[in-house]
Amino acid sequence: ALGWWVFGRERNAAPAFAAAPPAESYANVLRMRETWLLALGFAGPLSLYLVFNTWLPTFYHQTRGMTLAQGSQLTGLANLVGIPAAVIGGVLTKHLAARKPFIWGSAIVLSVSGFGLYLMRDPAWITTSAVVFGISLFLWVAPLTTLAMELPGMTPVRFGMVMGVFFGVSYIVAFFAPLITGALRDATGSFQPGFFLFTISCWSLVVAGILLPETGRRT
Repeated sequence: ALGWWVFGRERNAAPAFAAAPPAESYANVLRMRETWLLALGFAGPLSLYLVFNTWLPTFYHQTRGMTLAQGSQLTGLANLVGIPAAVIGGVLTKHLAARKPFIWGSAIVLSVSGFGLYLMRDPAWITTSAVVFGISLFLWVAPLTTLAMELPGMTPVRFGMVMGVFFGVSYIVAFFAPLITGALRDATGSFQPGFFLFTISCWSLVVAGILLPETGRRT
């Protein structure tokens, strides 16, 4: 926001007498198949992300002999490497035609590396899993949102409403993921059933990535 305030410039402003955009309603947005594919596709990876951020440090402390600080550093590493991964995803989206392979491909790698975070015991392999997890967690974000903007009939108003449903539904679903994992831990004595459940949930993004239409340039 500060960058836009200092450096941003309005260009090609619409004249005051420009026609108003067509009216949109959430009823129309909720009837779109793509809205639900986007929302539920995002809900799986987001659920796993919240589960790991909530419980992985405790899991490492109890089962891998790490301090809580060391466990937190590993989960933070995934977030750190995700920053350049998100930028790279935006650059690739700009220069390459395809959107879908980055979505479902990243989701598959995300699930595999997620298993590595709690099944591996060697610290080097856990660290490698954290790096791969962080990259695959953020690499698909730009392709997915770009695909949503490029859907047939999409307008700025409709896109804003689709994103509202997208974030609303996915965060409501993901809110319960750490609670369910904690309840499974209390019932079974292990975090792994919850980790397994939500690692598998990442495949919601694989399904969404396959079923969504390709909107990139055809060559």
